[in-house]
Amino acid sequence: MRALSPAQVAQAVSYGADFAPGVTAQPGYDVAQAMAAYAAFPWVVACLEAKAVDLSGLPLRARRGEGKDAEVIDDHPALALLRQPSSRVSGIAFRRQVVVDYDLAGNWFAVALSTGRSPSSLVRLHPERVTIRPDAVLGIGSYEHDLLGGTERFGPGQVLHVAGTSFEAGPAGLYGQGKIRALHLDLETDLRAQKRAAEIAKTGRPDVIISPKADGEAWSPATLAVIKERYAQMVASGGALVISGSTKVDLPAWNPRDMEFEKVRLLARDAVLAAFHCPPSRVGLPTANYSTQREQMRTYWEALRGDAALLDEQFTRLAAMFGDAGVRVYHDFAAVEALQESRTDRLARVVPWTSLGADPAAAAAYEGFDDAPLQAEEDAALAPAGLGAGSVADTALNGAQVAALLDVLERT
Repeated sequence: MRALSPAQVAQAVSYGADFAPGVTAQPGYDVAQAMAAYAAFPWVVACLEAKAVDLSGLPLRARRGEGKDAEVIDDHPALALLRQPSSRVSGIAFRRQVVVDYDLAGNWFAVALSTGRSPSSLVRLHPERVTIRPDAVLGIGSYEHDLLGGTERFGPGQVLHVAGTSFEAGPAGLYGQGKIRALHLDLETDLRAQKRAAEIAKTGRPDVIISPKADGEAWSPATLAVIKERYAQMVASGGALVISGSTKVDLPAWNPRDMEFEKVRLLARDAVLAAFHCPPSRVGLPTANYSTQREQMRTYWEALRGDAALLDEQFTRLAAMFGDAGVRVYHDFAAVEALQESRTDRLARVVPWTSLGADPAAAAAYEGFDDAPLQAEEDAALAPAGLGAGSVADTALNGAQVAALLDVLERT
């Protein structure tokens, strides 16, 4: 097949062919309304706070290379910039804001500003003020950030953009979809039920109604005062309320519509927790037992690992801006207790691989421990003596060597 020139590729592949030239793309859901959910719904706040705190609490690592030859870099300018994105914003606050913007609006934007060839600061761009200008070939031509003093335009290479999955075609599909869009009706119903309950609480309702039993009978003000006084004493100290004459006592009950408020709010709460992948135990709600809670937390952290993968892509792009195209920045989940069971299972599979002839470092990398500290010296110390290089028996380990290998891996 004959290779196409860049001009021919541009003519043959037009990712934004249905975009009107010169027209900016608009998100399919109002960004201001999505972001305002943070101020109106307690369970949305609880989920976002939990995810933001947990994800920002994970250490960021940088690694050059892949597999057993990978090198973990402790000091990289991209990591330093993420620890202190700008002089007035800390790294923790910066990373927590990522979760809020991404989950609510479906998009997180940050621009890398530089005074020289490398970035010197990272500035978060509010999703409500960012507009994407499409390109007929590349899809995204530029990002426009609206300020009081005008509009600033940034190229795609300057902007870190974490976008959620979108179902929309055309220019609107350049934006990610936030979780609030799918929760719109549930949250709106919950808000109305909340306001209605507040109105009822504001007006108040009697605990008991005491009235003459006979129609047309009326009590004098003195009689009313005595009944009120005796009822107040009964409520305070208990006992029985004795009233002479024919008296009717009514105990008002909640009508079915009033009782629906609680059910509606519980359904909305469950919908929010499901959409944010946040288990009840993480936001302080009781669970059936310890086993259920442990399983919920494992599922929660696995979902967070998926979100972190999107962030890792953009943080890796930041590292590439410093000229390190082979460096990958990632969140380190090694110390997360809820994922230790899975980690232990993977660790146990390393030894069987070595018994099949795999190099210990390669086997560890295959199971996800590609940064395990298995150096050449350690390999030589673990290898059986008197065997020729290259044979399968080179990597067949005896009991003592297996114990030594496990000790090395467990320390990772």
